[in-house]
Amino acid sequence: MSFAFDSDTKERVRAATDIVDLVGSKLELRRQGRNYVANCPWHNDTRPSLQINTEKQIWKCWVCDIGGDVFNFLMQDEGLTFPEALKKLADRAGIVLTQSAGVSRRKSDEPDIKTEMFRALGWAQELFHKYLLENPAAEAAREYLEGRGFEFSAIKTFGVGMSPPGWSTLLDQARQHNLSPHVLESAGLVIKRDTGRYYDRFRGRIMFPIRDRDMRVIAFGGRVLPGEDSGAKYINSPETRLFQKSQQLYGFDLAQLPIRQSRQAIVMEGYTDVMFAHQCGVPNAVAVLGTALGAPHLTLLKRQNCERVVLLLDGDEAGQKRSDAVLELFLHAQLDVRVLSLPDGLDPADYLQKFGAAELQKLIDNAADALEFKLRRVSAGFDPLVDTHRANQAVEDMLSLLAKVPHSGLISNDAFLLRQNQVLPRLARRFAIAEESLRERLTSLR
Repeated sequence: MSFAFDSDTKERVRAATDIVDLVGSKLELRRQGRNYVANCPWHNDTRPSLQINTEKQIWKCWVCDIGGDVFNFLMQDEGLTFPEALKKLADRAGIVLTQSAGVSRRKSDEPDIKTEMFRALGWAQELFHKYLLENPAAEAAREYLEGRGFEFSAIKTFGVGMSPPGWSTLLDQARQHNLSPHVLESAGLVIKRDTGRYYDRFRGRIMFPIRDRDMRVIAFGGRVLPGEDSGAKYINSPETRLFQKSQQLYGFDLAQLPIRQSRQAIVMEGYTDVMFAHQCGVPNAVAVLGTALGAPHLTLLKRQNCERVVLLLDGDEAGQKRSDAVLELFLHAQLDVRVLSLPDGLDPADYLQKFGAAELQKLIDNAADALEFKLRRVSAGFDPLVDTHRANQAVEDMLSLLAKVPHSGLISNDAFLLRQNQVLPRLARRFAIAEESLRERLTSLR
């Protein structure tokens, strides 16, 4: 849905937001005459190059050659669209945007269900976190996390907790905070039986809060304690008005600034992998939430000025089999998509514990792009110049994949075709086949 905002609304919000206060809430400012300067967060700035003009209420980084007003700063800093920046600054200034400005004004006597859902999820996270840290019944969970090598600082930073084992502990305590079962169900915290009664969704599990880029809890992932027979290893919140798993990345709230600064994102497959990566000094790590890395994720990352995405796969066969989907992303996206498969079946947390962040960074720096990763897979175990039958099968596999990949709309059609055309010379070199022959075969497969 697109929103139209009148100029009066924009000016009211702009006038109510002092640029020094806004930028100063995110960066350390230093007075320079009547104005201020700061180290720019979007490049490796050692001499303050971001300047703030207090009279004109504008900012500019002379190295990055970017600047603007309060809206531009928030859009650049948090990767927001203009409507999102307007809404956030309006909330900050206590200005209610009317229906004509594109945001519905709710009736004063009608509770905002999203606001109540945020409140319920934030309250639940605090309850789970306190239970993990203080309750004797959570000793096994504390021992598990300690045994995995997690420091208290990481547990606190990520807000990890434990859900009580009872069927209605959360439900019962929520009543004391004026949180209705309907709100809890809408937030994915309880489940409604056919009889109409409710029960807690998460029971006796280590809880990983999933937060949006504003650090608000929008969902949870719950891990069963090792050795307990409590169903699936992981249970995640259902999709709600606040949470769509294909559009979220775990740890993005903490990683967004490091991603903008490094122009690179490391995408992993698990909560604990991301936590351990951050603990070990890899702050631009995020994780997918039970889905494959997809176009919405890349769009989210591109809004943070991300230029390079490294998908860090577990070393198991399941991780290896995702190369086709990753190659499609490589073809679709105007950014550098690379794939790194860890050796010896290790997951990122295990690798970091065994070898450390410096060794992992070396692997990341040398990660193959998605095409090379796929080429290595289809040609593994044989010499294409000797085993021509298997070589032909591998080429057919690659061309069939290229032929069926749909254009996603992430890039222009010309750019999409250019990306595919870059693949053919590499195929020709790898398998010693004339490029023209490959092009003709690709055309016939289409």
